[in-house]
Amino acid sequence: MMRISQKLVLAVLLATSSVPAIADDWHVVRLRGTVLHLEDGAWQKLSRGDIVSDDRIIKSLNGRARFQRNDEVVELSTNSMIQIMDKTGRDYTTVVGHEGSVSFDVDARNVYHFSVVTPHLAAVVKGTAFSVTAGPATSTLSVTRGIVLVEDTQFGQQMSVTAGEQVEAGGDRPAVPTAVNQPASPPTIDTPPAANAPQSLEPAPSETVAESLVSNSSSSSVAEVEAPPSGLPLPPQAAPPSLNPLQPVTIPTPTITLPGITLPVVTLPVITLPDLIPPAIPLPVVTVPTPGGCDDEDDEDDCDDD
Repeated sequence: MMRISQKLVLAVLLATSSVPAIADDWHVVRLRGTVLHLEDGAWQKLSRGDIVSDDRIIKSLNGRARFQRNDEVVELSTNSMIQIMDKTGRDYTTVVGHEGSVSFDVDARNVYHFSVVTPHLAAVVKGTAFSVTAGPATSTLSVTRGIVLVEDTQFGQQMSVTAGEQVEAGGDRPAVPTAVNQPASPPTIDTPPAANAPQSLEPAPSETVAESLVSNSSSSSVAEVEAPPSGLPLPPQAAPPSLNPLQPVTIPTPTITLPGITLPVVTLPVITLPDLIPPAIPLPVVTVPTPGGCDDEDDEDDCDDD
């Protein structure tokens, strides 16, 4: 009988030790700047070491605060406001994010025991690390460890957000998880195999190609590098051309082609000269007297005598 009672006590102790205490409160473990909490309708300043009562609204002005309960951590960023609520009689915590950003590191358990609610989404976790930012139009949740079950309260759509993903709710379309800062993968280029390429290549047994190049660089030229013991022979490499700084550089003269020039055709006007007619000059009539004759004025008698 004594042995049975001892086993019963041991079983009760193991069962009670595996259940975390429900009555544990959230403590302010780190504080920077001004952080207020609403108490009896008035804002009061929080100090390091204070205990945050249930359903208390907490607002950070120009400060930051870290609240801790056992191994669970809630970090409040600047210009943010949250409300931490623990259900009476149940080990379940709900954090309401009114505005701003808040980060969570939640204990891992087999059941959902922690939830976050914003105006645009609701998230429940079993244990993970994530952050939530609540804005006037949208809310964003990003996960750094574990899995978070998220519901878009506007469209009623549920989804699982894993580590390295984020989701934004509150827009004009349902929320979809996307990768956070995932670098774009380079495009894959398929190179066709050479005609006589071997199917498989085995590395050199004692040294790589790079090591053989380094060991032979002091005794051989660039064009006379020996091949590795059991690898493919390296193709001959042309030595770089020698440059003589005193040798003049010949610059080719560019050929300049001028476009053809077409001269305009000039049409000369035809000039018609008038005919030149000399003027008529009247010549006087000259009457030459007959020698030995008689004029009209001479005496008729004298002419008869002749």
